[in-house]
Amino acid sequence: MISDPVWDDYREVRGVLPEGSDKARDIPFGGGADEFSAAAGSLGQMTRPVVHLELHTSDLAGAREFYSGLCDWRAERITVPSGSYLALAMGGLGGGIVECAARRPLWLPYVEVPDVHRATDRARELGATVVLEPREGPAGWRGVVAAPAAGELAFWQPKR
Repeated sequence: MISDPVWDDYREVRGVLPEGSDKARDIPFGGGADEFSAAAGSLGQMTRPVVHLELHTSDLAGAREFYSGLCDWRAERITVPSGSYLALAMGGLGGGIVECAARRPLWLPYVEVPDVHRATDRARELGATVVLEPREGPAGWRGVVAAPAAGELAFWQPKR
């Protein structure tokens, strides 16, 4: 179970789980009992964890200044062929800021999956639009999907 005062307040007020309960909740990520269904033993466990969080923005300097001042996140410039990228030290979770032609700033969570192609296909079956077809990079494969009710989500399959 997550031990966090803010989350504890939310859980109690919203009735997510009765205080002290360890009853399993089904958190759907697919359907049925296939490999994309997540049955978490508690809300503190994830079978498909968020492993990276990226902010896409047209104002890299402004975003860096804001999050450095507000959250004390430290940024390190990484040179990439497609433009500017700042890696962020966010206290355990990997992340970064991408400068791009975003209409508005957008946080994009990366969820680790065993097969980025199968995860993308499953998202399509559930009505998502594929923003970025799965493609290989130096450290793994990624793809991005979007659904009107769920926003954008990136899939990440690391090379082993």
